Amino acid sequence: MSEIVLADDYDLTEFPHPSLLINGDIDVWIRRRAQMLVEKSQKSQVSCEASKSLSTAVIAAGVFMSANPLSIIPIALGGMGYIMTVFAERMDTGQFRLIPMIGGLYELLEIAGQIPEEEKIPQFFKEIAYLSPAEKSEIIMLTYKFNEISKIMRIVGGEVRFDIYRHACAVFHAAERIISNEEVTIYLETISESSRECLPQKKPENQLLMSSGNLSLRPEKPIPVREASAMPKREQQLPVNQEQSDHKEKTVLSALLKNPYLARFVCGAQRSGKTYLVAIVTKMMAAKGTKIYHINLASFGDEDSHYWNHCTRSISTDISKMDASDAGVAINEARSIVAEFIQEFNAILVFDEWVFAGSKNNMHLKALAPLVKMTASVTDTLTSSGIKRNQGVFLIAPFFVAGGVSEDTKVAKHCSLMLPAIAPGKAVDWNGNAVTFSEELVTQLKQNFPVYMPEGFYESDRICFINGSWMEMAEMPALDSFPSVKKKQKQSEDDPLVAMTEALRQTKHTTLWEFVTQDLTVDKKQIKPTLTAIAEMIFDDELVDLSEKFQLESPYDVRYSYAKHRQKLAQSHQLTGGMCSCCLENNSEEVHHTSYQGGNDKPGVNMFPVCKSCHYEFCHNDDNWIKKYIWDSTNTKEWKAKLSAGFKMFQRR
Repeated sequence: MSEIVLADDYDLTEFPHPSLLINGDIDVWIRRRAQMLVEKSQKSQVSCEASKSLSTAVIAAGVFMSANPLSIIPIALGGMGYIMTVFAERMDTGQFRLIPMIGGLYELLEIAGQIPEEEKIPQFFKEIAYLSPAEKSEIIMLTYKFNEISKIMRIVGGEVRFDIYRHACAVFHAAERIISNEEVTIYLETISESSRECLPQKKPENQLLMSSGNLSLRPEKPIPVREASAMPKREQQLPVNQEQSDHKEKTVLSALLKNPYLARFVCGAQRSGKTYLVAIVTKMMAAKGTKIYHINLASFGDEDSHYWNHCTRSISTDISKMDASDAGVAINEARSIVAEFIQEFNAILVFDEWVFAGSKNNMHLKALAPLVKMTASVTDTLTSSGIKRNQGVFLIAPFFVAGGVSEDTKVAKHCSLMLPAIAPGKAVDWNGNAVTFSEELVTQLKQNFPVYMPEGFYESDRICFINGSWMEMAEMPALDSFPSVKKKQKQSEDDPLVAMTEALRQTKHTTLWEFVTQDLTVDKKQIKPTLTAIAEMIFDDELVDLSEKFQLESPYDVRYSYAKHRQKLAQSHQLTGGMCSCCLENNSEEVHHTSYQGGNDKPGVNMFPVCKSCHYEFCHNDDNWIKKYIWDSTNTKEWKAKLSAGFKMFQRR
């Protein structure tokens, strides 16, 4: 029999046996953990109901003995016990449940038939009502994100699966999302090497010794010993400096350069150094050949203009001082920058003043919406596939309040937080004013990000929260230490494509498919290559008037630039009665293309109506979607067959 030494905080009454994690039976471990949480809620409910019933009985006995002067004692004790139980239930369930075995006002209304069917609380949420908020988040994650959390835990070895699980629970509770593969990699770099070592020969007295019994699968290695100080609890974490850090990277710059292709949200108070830090990192990347794209539509003066002379393309202006027409020109320029970035391999997009662009109070909110939506879409994609694509995004803002921005702007919550700051107890002079650490900003960010207050003493004046920990910021190199990048030149007047540009402006067609097939009359095999070349020319040369004429927000939109596209979208929804071809339960909200055939698209062949959830979680995930360039991306044969079967099922009804 093999022995497994458990850490102090691994309670077998709370978690399934750890041998399941070590042996790879992750799905079994997850299901058992979920069942344990349900049983814990049920036990708490039974305990509360029993306590209320007992208190009621004591009060009733006191009332029955009211003739006795001492009857006030059981009445008082019973009343105190009842009140304490009711308030304990209020902390767990969020409502007062005054009547034993029935509950609160909602239950009474439900029994009376006063709650509409569509407003009734699902049975699942009733079963977990007595769990803590963190435990409720955990079981919701296990129930609704079972596949995602299982995949995350399979990425790592058995010794750290419990660590990753707890980290995933913390992130889901704080930000309501599953951590990405890149975040797993980052987290593994941050946890102590000692926490991954095998058991020491001498076992501490307070460790719980368990026997694995006659398990069919024996663990090859024992579970590592976990000291309390090694556990990643926020209140126990110390500030990270070069002497204390468990990071292999010793500076913020080296940590960024090691993982440049992530989606990061860079938030920091004024003069904290956030913009300068991003400028330095991107200039170092540009010197290695990376293309840098920069957008700032709330630039104040030309103070930071020299930061971005290394960019392939950059726009710095203040649209708040412009009328609608001038602001529209600037916004279209920014959209073309994002569109070009999307096409590039080995590129980084910097979007400064992100919250300004998505603010609900922005005077140009409607004009900005397509730009914010386009940027949010690519950012959301890069949170899980930036490394594969060699693309990174930096969204920069001085603060973040989710209630004050549009839904697309909230994509920042999915990004990895980077928070440059003045170190606590330090002050940095700026124009005669002392700039200090902002506790208010950290408190604000804690509402949407897993960040905590720095503690202890720091040598440096500036620190940065990055990859889940606070680090001291080393002295930054000067911007002129790196060579500038020659900016892209505009198209010359004698370029041979000028004639094509003029033809596009003169044509009466408003779709590129008709322009290519009717005005140019190219061979069928050359339709798609010609369309791609024209679309790229429009965005490469920043021909905003043509992108608007043909309704293109990026070169990828050329796939839908044919006359009957909208009709075919409507027809796709009609053929299934407005139902999703994937889950067969939800209403269809979008149309998914399993391949791109342009004017030859056909509902039920390569066009299938789906709900938003299925579209993004299944139709375009890495298992079912083969990502290539513009026209060549496609679903796997198996996924095409699944959607086709669902589509035909509605046809037979």
